Amino acid sequence: MDMENEMGIAIKVEKDTDFIRQSVQTRLLMGTITLGDAVRRLRTEVSKLSQDDFAKLCKISRRTLGQVELDRGNPTMQTINLILEYFDLAICIRPRYRVSNRPTSPAPGSR
Repeated sequence: MDMENEMGIAIKVEKDTDFIRQSVQTRLLMGTITLGDAVRRLRTEVSKLSQDDFAKLCKISRRTLGQVELDRGNPTMQTINLILEYFDLAICIRPRYRVSNRPTSPAPGSR
């Protein structure tokens, strides 16, 4: 395979990876996918690694990774960030999307 074909393949893989990451991020924000489902999809579709290999890469146990993917247990933010770091992602705090017309509470001390 020549250099031009290799570069074309690399660019396509990068675009596919970006699409998957953006899709997962959007679905997480909208609440249509769980964190466990997101981790599993990123691991299988982006890294293409087994649970054993990916857990070793993240320096966590396979059992911990399995529990995260099944939305079980109570992983720390550090554990989740160790997993997401591979994908250049991290847990963050953001404003909550309002899904109803109920009024928001005023900030403490704003009355």
